[in-house]
Amino acid sequence: LACASCRTAYLPSKRPFAGMYPTVMSSRELKGMHPIAIDVKTLEEHLGEMNVLKPLRDAGMTDDELQIVSRSLSQRGYAELDARRCEKCPVSLVLFAGMTDDAATLRILAFVNGTRILKDWPAASTAKSEKEPSATAE
Repeated sequence: LACASCRTAYLPSKRPFAGMYPTVMSSRELKGMHPIAIDVKTLEEHLGEMNVLKPLRDAGMTDDELQIVSRSLSQRGYAELDARRCEKCPVSLVLFAGMTDDAATLRILAFVNGTRILKDWPAASTAKSEKEPSATAE
């Protein structure tokens, strides 16, 4: 009886949740990312333009998750929304990265139904950008 113990396995949430630390990227890839300031409203607009905000919300993502993404981008230059355990969400993962080559850029990579959708926005944009975001689907 003394050897018996209760083991509790931790499983991630079955709703989309924000992560401040990478689960799918190496630390080597993170070295090229830089902190950028971006507000929740802008994140919502960008995710809406990519057609991933509604499916994430429908799968149970809360407003708090985008606040965590915003904070993580400003502190670390990286964040992610993980929906891989959501059974009915077409979006499995969204990665956010602060990039600075010539100008600060917010890069968002979303995995939707097995397709990668990549878009970049100038990091200084706070509403719909005057510059059209670049987009590629692979």
